[in-house]
Amino acid sequence: MKFSGTALKNAVGYLSAAEAVRRSVFEGIQPIAVVSAMEGVSEQLRELGLKASHGAVEFAQHSLKHIHRTHLEALKHIRVGFEGEPPPEFRELIEELEETVSGILHLREVTPRSMDYLQSYGDRFSSLMLEYALNSLGLKAKRLTGGECGILTDDSYGDAKPLLEVSKAQIEERLKPLIAEGVIPVVAGFMGQTQEGYITTLGRGGADYAATLIASAMGADEMWIWSGVDGLMTADPAIEPEAKVIPAISYEEALEMAFFGAKVLHPKALRLAERFHIPVKVKNLLNPEALGSEITFKTRRGSEGVVKAVTAIRDVALISIEGAGTVDASEVAAKAFTALSRLGAHVLMISQGSSQSNISLIIPGEELERTVSALELTLTGSDYVERVSHERDLCVVAVVGEGMKGTPGVAARVFKAVAEKGINVRMIAQGSSEANISFAVRESDGDEAVKALHREFRLYETC
Repeated sequence: MKFSGTALKNAVGYLSAAEAVRRSVFEGIQPIAVVSAMEGVSEQLRELGLKASHGAVEFAQHSLKHIHRTHLEALKHIRVGFEGEPPPEFRELIEELEETVSGILHLREVTPRSMDYLQSYGDRFSSLMLEYALNSLGLKAKRLTGGECGILTDDSYGDAKPLLEVSKAQIEERLKPLIAEGVIPVVAGFMGQTQEGYITTLGRGGADYAATLIASAMGADEMWIWSGVDGLMTADPAIEPEAKVIPAISYEEALEMAFFGAKVLHPKALRLAERFHIPVKVKNLLNPEALGSEITFKTRRGSEGVVKAVTAIRDVALISIEGAGTVDASEVAAKAFTALSRLGAHVLMISQGSSQSNISLIIPGEELERTVSALELTLTGSDYVERVSHERDLCVVAVVGEGMKGTPGVAARVFKAVAEKGINVRMIAQGSSEANISFAVRESDGDEAVKALHREFRLYETC
């Protein structure tokens, strides 16, 4: 069971998580709990580290007090009989956190390694809170860091890669004895450790990935993702009020949805679940009776037999590399993608004109300036490229569904529905899997495009 930060907002979230674990124990299931940090805490810790490295003493003090108070308030409602001073485990974590921040303030520096150590406190506090909540229900639990659980990684701080086979062996070796003793492991999911014992964080979706890795190591029958929503939706309900829960969806469809904006489960976790054939259920922690969504190899088509969902990614930018023509197209592409790789840019979409003289890319808006600069330095001033242009304030809309494979006329329906709303499409791409059609529009047109497509494929009816 993986509990997301959106579900663990306060004491109610932790008590609900403990109750979900208790129900599974009552049903004869042997659960393992993996937690994310309380909602917003990871971001607060990162900002704290950055500000402390610039000597912002007052900000650091205020932020530490806020983090302390947030967890302490939740603890008062979780731990039965709690009065006065916090328990020693809680005080120890607070003191360690304060010492870490003090070191950053004195050095005026935060290295990738120290930032990982700092950010690990969010999940470490969270695992402690769930351990207390489980104890309050009379259940035996033991909190573990990712490293203590057995997750061994490389030293790519901030985005560490687990060493899969070694980690799986260690996880099994360390967790099986606990389970045999009737103890519920509670794992801080965003983290692992290097062979030297240094704490690392696993990057975006790290807790999802850790949960999937643990599930594969332990031969789990299923992995349950407890979040703050009823399941994967046909669209963002904040955009389309008639959006419905998708009861069953394939790994491939879920991957496309995750990549194009659905935030319930990270793509790298889904790839691992697919690799090890682990069924995934997405449930609402505060509404456990809701049906939820199941992700497996099997899927069933929507009411029209084509599309499952419409998703969107906001605040993206378009970069156009305008070249001299077909002769040097492959060399231009090679140079461009080498530069993007060195920069670590996140390319969301790629398209090349039939004349091969233009290459278009969609990237997150926050990466625009440094990406354009890198491409200009690499490509311009030669015979290969005339210029590198860009456009801000765009939105990527994706139509997702395995039913599109081999079905004629889907693209025509997509772009007819968008055109009828007077929406101009700036770029189009389709993956080789044929499970999605994605395109870029102005950010101001994004919501209307999602609504138009949701209606076109009648996703408000059933899935």
